Amino acid sequence: MSIGGGYPTRYKANGSAGWRNQNWTATWSTAYYGPYKENGAPGDPGGANDAYTAIGRRNVRSQITHNISGAYAFGRRTDKLSLLSDLNVAVGINNVFNAEPADDPFFSTFIASTFIPKYGREWWLRVTKEF
Repeated sequence: MSIGGGYPTRYKANGSAGWRNQNWTATWSTAYYGPYKENGAPGDPGGANDAYTAIGRRNVRSQITHNISGAYAFGRRTDKLSLLSDLNVAVGINNVFNAEPADDPFFSTFIASTFIPKYGREWWLRVTKEF
């Protein structure tokens, strides 16, 4: 994956573990993004740019994030009037440990890498129903 003007992340990894028991499911996932050189750092194919290296370093630190989710599927009921028939409810947390994104001056508006949510931990809820 190329970041900005040129340096690719050299190391990336992800993994997940899941559990299922009848109508219940749970998942834990993690993603790792290795360190990479700042855009405009000396040796950049696009040329060195002091505006991007003003923080005083040439590398963006590695980043890791963890996500967790769980779901329950009510399944099909024989009574067609049941409101819970074919209803699925899922909840989750992205960035469980509230990791902060690495400083990356290439993204001048937020000065943060885009690999980790810039607003910290994110909670979500999803409810779906088939008709």
